Amino acid sequence: MKRLHKHIIDPTLSLKFFKKSLGQTNLLSIETVKYISKSNGKYCTLLPAEANLDNLNQFSVGILPDMPIQRGPIGSLPGIYNYSVIPNIGIEFCRYMNEVMKDKKLSCVIDDFNSTYNDEYECELFDQFGIHYKDQVYYYLDDIQVSEERLLACFQRSNTFWHSLCLLTKSKLNPNHNREVNAETIKEISRGALYAIVGAYDGEGYIFWEKDDRFG
Repeated sequence: MKRLHKHIIDPTLSLKFFKKSLGQTNLLSIETVKYISKSNGKYCTLLPAEANLDNLNQFSVGILPDMPIQRGPIGSLPGIYNYSVIPNIGIEFCRYMNEVMKDKKLSCVIDDFNSTYNDEYECELFDQFGIHYKDQVYYYLDDIQVSEERLLACFQRSNTFWHSLCLLTKSKLNPNHNREVNAETIKEISRGALYAIVGAYDGEGYIFWEKDDRFG
């Protein structure tokens, strides 16, 4: 398990990247950009010691050392190939988030941009932790339900090469909530956020906005 070190990153470039990554993808993304644009906080990342800090504020390029070339089959493709696994700190980052959520008693909402909800939608993870706003799919975990493994599973559903979003928020959903939420609930989730996290560094890491403790 790699040890991660916290780095403060450029706020102007970070907000610009948030806007680019989140864009007009779903309501939670739209409300998150509105919220962090006008709220007090700092932008950070967590990286292992071997990260290339020359790329610290270049969020669209890789920042971790290349993995060794391997040779073998790839999935169900026929034949043998030379390939290199994309380095990633997902496991370590989820451990950090799990600790923060339990310490501060926060909930977590993660979007699933690749999925579209309808009456026939089937997904085991959604059956356990899913909520939806219209056809938009999200996952909700509170500080009791959360674990590193569950966070990692939700993040894997959220991550694309250009977009992912996770909020750690003071907002709580009723334990008996329906899977369907309304626009006001999505807004409350964003307004309660203490952390807003997006994928960065070409899929190798994350950057996040952290609310200033002095402002609650």
